Amino acid sequence: MAVGGGDAFSLPATLLTIILLWSFLQWSAPWWLPELARRHPEREQVWKRFDQSLTQVPAILILIAGLDLLRAYLVSDHTYAFLGHLEDAKWFVMILSYAVSSTVCDHFFWPSSLFDDEHSSLRPSTLRWHGLLWPLLLFGFLPSDLFSVNVTPLDSVISTSQSSVDIILLSLAGIALACWVHLSARTARRQLNGESDSFHLTIAGVLFLIPILAVSGVMPMAGEWLNFAESVVLGNESTFALATSLFILILAWPNFLELLTRLHEKRGQAKGRRFLGLTLIFGHTLLFTWASGALLLEPLPNVSGWNSAIWLSFSLTLPLAVAGLLGSLLPLSGLDERPRSEAWGFLLAITIALQFLTIREPLTATLVPGLGVAMMALPLLATHPEKRPDLPTGRRAFESALLITLSIAALHLFRQMMLGAEWGYLQGWAAVVAVPLAGLLLVKLPDISEDSVIGEEE
Repeated sequence: MAVGGGDAFSLPATLLTIILLWSFLQWSAPWWLPELARRHPEREQVWKRFDQSLTQVPAILILIAGLDLLRAYLVSDHTYAFLGHLEDAKWFVMILSYAVSSTVCDHFFWPSSLFDDEHSSLRPSTLRWHGLLWPLLLFGFLPSDLFSVNVTPLDSVISTSQSSVDIILLSLAGIALACWVHLSARTARRQLNGESDSFHLTIAGVLFLIPILAVSGVMPMAGEWLNFAESVVLGNESTFALATSLFILILAWPNFLELLTRLHEKRGQAKGRRFLGLTLIFGHTLLFTWASGALLLEPLPNVSGWNSAIWLSFSLTLPLAVAGLLGSLLPLSGLDERPRSEAWGFLLAITIALQFLTIREPLTATLVPGLGVAMMALPLLATHPEKRPDLPTGRRAFESALLITLSIAALHLFRQMMLGAEWGYLQGWAAVVAVPLAGLLLVKLPDISEDSVIGEEE
């Protein structure tokens, strides 16, 4: 979100840019704010107020920006460019709802503070999610020149007003995202304590994504996808691409951690060959991500055959691979609380990088199905090449065959969607959902000895 783009001062664009800069303070505050408080204990109340202002300031600034935009709309001030682009400006409603709901959640429903011993472990996670989501929302949903202001009125006609249904849906999406942020912090703490429960977090994520798809007009119906490939080429599906990549961040990532936690409780640490499990995680993720891109890109009219699709998918996958390999080094900085901390860092970096790479190039969203099914299958698949005497060979073969078959089926059905098949989109996501459900079912099957001795890793 850049400041302006017109030839006059734009208050909304300036305030949103301040929010963008403020997000860095939100993300970094858990590291430096407690240290400042420790060095200057006489200013304890100042630090506590500043801690609370980290979520209050964006809400106040965006409310001021919203009031200025409302004034311009009511008086038909044509110096404001957004009046000719209300179709893009509607996403501001979701961002406004998210900012206000975050403050409400922070003060009334799930209060937390960096200086509260009881909730001090929740606040850092909440602030870091805010620090990540603000740039994502501002860059992803609002064009940089949307809120530009000009000295002379523009000749453009005010675009069609948005329906009240769209406004309500986007408001609900913002509320759901704010709830998701706070639930994510609590779910992460429970997982670190060995408690697996991401049901409410998943519900909040679904309630965030469905309104976005509904407002974008891409809720699948029979026959809707006949011209979908052409629409992608024309650049009409950028919001859909971003919503698709958000599936990895909002739904796939928490459920991957859920599976990882439950499986670690069930099967414990490997007695040997752990490096093979880690190698399988890296290889399986990158292979399915690349294959997904190639399969979904090939039907596009501007892609000339399989050779072009393969190389284009490779060019889209390469930045994710680099980000993931750098992320796998996070345990060296002390972030090693999770089971398989290298895999945790690898997939966390890929998940975050995917969002911003999709904003830059919407075709990156074609990698999402492969990445999604890989993340859901990896916690189980990674245990199969490792030395685990209490895991029968037949069980390993059955799990591998089932999960890989479901993963391939998901990619095939998504390819059918790109080819215009009826219900291909729903079938593809049904297969994606089947992978984590199968994983949870396989984890619960009681054919692993519960009293087996867990060895040390090599």
